[in-house]
Amino acid sequence: MKKIKTINKLLSSLTLLSPLAGIGFNNQHQNTQKVITEDNNNSLNNYVTNQTNAEQRKMGDITVNVEGTVITGYAEGTGTLQVASNITEIANNAFYGNENITSLDLSQATSLTTISNNAFRRTKITSLDLSQATNLTTIENSAFESCSKLAGDLVIRSNVKSIGNLAFRGAFITSLDLSKATSLTSIGDNAFDINSNITGELIFSSSVTSIGEGTFSSTARLDNIYFLSETPPTFGSLWQPTVTGKVYVPSEAAKQAYLDASNFGFSRDQVEIGLPPESKSNTGLILGLVFGLGIPILLAIGFAIWYLSKKKKTTVKI
Repeated sequence: MKKIKTINKLLSSLTLLSPLAGIGFNNQHQNTQKVITEDNNNSLNNYVTNQTNAEQRKMGDITVNVEGTVITGYAEGTGTLQVASNITEIANNAFYGNENITSLDLSQATSLTTISNNAFRRTKITSLDLSQATNLTTIENSAFESCSKLAGDLVIRSNVKSIGNLAFRGAFITSLDLSKATSLTSIGDNAFDINSNITGELIFSSSVTSIGEGTFSSTARLDNIYFLSETPPTFGSLWQPTVTGKVYVPSEAAKQAYLDASNFGFSRDQVEIGLPPESKSNTGLILGLVFGLGIPILLAIGFAIWYLSKKKKTTVKI
């Protein structure tokens, strides 16, 4: 009986600790353990604490716990985490609060599809390059929240479909390029809130259908904003940053639609019709090629036709 009470006390302790299982600090390599007790009727009750077996693998300077193709947490090491090519997901809370990771290398992360909730929250990573993560579709809630040393330019690529709530809140991003994010449909609440260093121009691709509450509040002053879609996305309250220039939309009809949209937040005199500078420069380049190269080519073709025609007539005369 004393033995049963001792085991039950142990089980109670485990029950009290269980809420901590989701905060990212319990990702240690442990085997599945079984606790078996016998009750007063000599029948067996099986208590199983499922602590999944995890393989430890070194990736760059960091050794991590891996279950199949998912990185579940930190094991040891300091420096750069280089995500391997077969990894498909970085799990919830995997590196939450970890100060040993100073850099994240995704140059080999060609299978990575998901960076999960709180995955790198409050870490000390200093830079982030998503360009090689060619299958990355989802950046979940708070994935990079409060990464106080994360600075520089952030380019969201064409494969990314959603950016979760608070995903980059509290980072020190200096410019944000969404123009290449042609699959991006939703940006969550406060996703880029308190990024006081973001400046320049912001371009929303035509795929964006939802911009959450407070998404860009408390950011630095932007020069201009460009919307490429004729149909405005749904806007959460107080989503907009301060803009020193204009908000551009693609047409007169689109202008009225944006002004009528709930929570759009900009007045009529702030909205104009126009394309981003890159689009304008591309148009100019195309026209330049047509007129710059087209005319000489046409002249060359005309000369060839004249020459062949003259040669044919001369031959006939002989």
